[in-house]
Amino acid sequence: MKKLTEVSQPNRTGKIKGVIGYNGKSARVYLSSGERICIPTTHRPVIGDWVVEGELSNELMRK
Repeated sequence: MKKLTEVSQPNRTGKIKGVIGYNGKSARVYLSSGERICIPTTHRPVIGDWVVEGELSNELMRK
């Protein structure tokens, strides 16, 4: 029987520290943790918005 190994996933939750690029449908952003991730968006993300599990949060934005 093969041993299953856990593959580490990047932490896709955090406050946006910087926006690298935006094309209207997705954005590449820096999180406060230092991760660079690509997320689907419904609006242009700004510094201070929150990403929760890889999605731009509407509830936490600008709090």
